[in-house]
Amino acid sequence: MCAGQIVSVGSATIGLSATSEGDDEDEGDGEDDAEDRPKHADGASAGSSKRADPVAIEHQPDSQFQHREALFPGEVLEVSYSQDPKTLERLAWDYIQHSNGDIKAVIGIAINYKDSQAPSTVSLWRARYVFEDAPT
Repeated sequence: MCAGQIVSVGSATIGLSATSEGDDEDEGDGEDDAEDRPKHADGASAGSSKRADPVAIEHQPDSQFQHREALFPGEVLEVSYSQDPKTLERLAWDYIQHSNGDIKAVIGIAINYKDSQAPSTVSLWRARYVFEDAPT
């Protein structure tokens, strides 16, 4: 029997500088434009991780790295602003568990812009497989 677990690899405090919203090149129209999607090394779009399967989670990652023939991305990137750090951890758990471990890693960037003294962090969660003997 195989049981999945989420492992928090660690987190780091980083220094970030804020940019104004006008610096963003995207028009912010909410559309999922092909040119806005992450690209593979060969220039192909990574596409979207949203599935037609209603059992899958409904959240779209902020960024992802996905092989064009894969059902799920291998890595997911999430950015949060002044949210509870547990929110990113729960989201990472959802991504990894609902993909049955096909999403191998979730990178979470927590940016604290309300309190300039509070640190911003980068965290990494990875799937870990635990094999157990079947009951006899």
